Amino acid sequence: MNKIIEQSQQTYEEAFDSFCFQNSVINILHSYGITNAIAYLNLGVVLKLEQKEGYHIIHDTWEECLLPAYRENMQIEFSEKKDADKVRKTNYELVRAGIPLIIVCDSFFLPYTPFYKRSHGNHTVIMYDVDDQERKIKITDRFHTWNYKGFIDADLIMKARMSENEFDGGLFSGQPIELAWAKLECDKWEGRKEELIFENLNRTVSGYYVPEQDNCLYGKNAYQKICCLLNEGQDVDFYEMYTENYYFIKKRALFLYFLNYIYSRYMIGDERILQKYTNNLQTWNEWQNIVLKEGLKRNGRLNGRICGMYLGLIQEEQEIIDGLEKLAGSIRRI
Repeated sequence: MNKIIEQSQQTYEEAFDSFCFQNSVINILHSYGITNAIAYLNLGVVLKLEQKEGYHIIHDTWEECLLPAYRENMQIEFSEKKDADKVRKTNYELVRAGIPLIIVCDSFFLPYTPFYKRSHGNHTVIMYDVDDQERKIKITDRFHTWNYKGFIDADLIMKARMSENEFDGGLFSGQPIELAWAKLECDKWEGRKEELIFENLNRTVSGYYVPEQDNCLYGKNAYQKICCLLNEGQDVDFYEMYTENYYFIKKRALFLYFLNYIYSRYMIGDERILQKYTNNLQTWNEWQNIVLKEGLKRNGRLNGRICGMYLGLIQEEQEIIDGLEKLAGSIRRI
């Protein structure tokens, strides 16, 4: 058992809503004594639009959740159901050696959640102990709604890990769990906070200007393409627009949390940038609500409103990028 995980108070900030994998990474790094764990995450906000049977927003994978220089510090495994016993054995050996693991589950099988036997969705928890008979494992799941820590039936967890996670309309359903699990190195986290902060800011700024490549548009070009598609009045699946932008807007909220974190903890930042980003995020959320609640009416007047708001958002984005570029430049000189 990892005694540090057992004794520590794991955290879950609401900014990590939809990013429970990243939150699990942070909590494990905290248990290793890494105080600036959040700065190792890949928090850069880059809109990536892939042209493949239309245009679709592409999001970061779990493998990409860390900054590139530190991705080798994390091992992620996916397996077929036929290898379940092998995965279980390997995981239990690691946990008994004191190594906490991130495991992916279908919340349909987690009895402490409101989704138990009601709806499917991928979700991550930290496994850090197993009883002698291997009938129960101990997990911590610090999602702010239920904040669970305790033993849970081992067979039930295996069902959750082998689930097909059938699509039932939920945002987190529809992708098989594949017995996914991850472990993190306990050392090799020696980055200077200034370098880590600069890298996250710079990824957001540089990603805004990436030219088109491999049938993908990035940043500024991607924003402009979406605006053009809306202006052209092409048929729009508003629910698809909502689901694809959902994670992107949540990533913006996580980046704002990061900006507030480095400002309050290290006095790195600018209150004007924070306020501008805060206001911009509020507008993004308002735009998203319009898409969800009213967009399905396919009303021409409403389409104009959606496009008008989007145009305003991308104009604000340029101002935000300019501010972040100046901030990144000042950090680089430290």
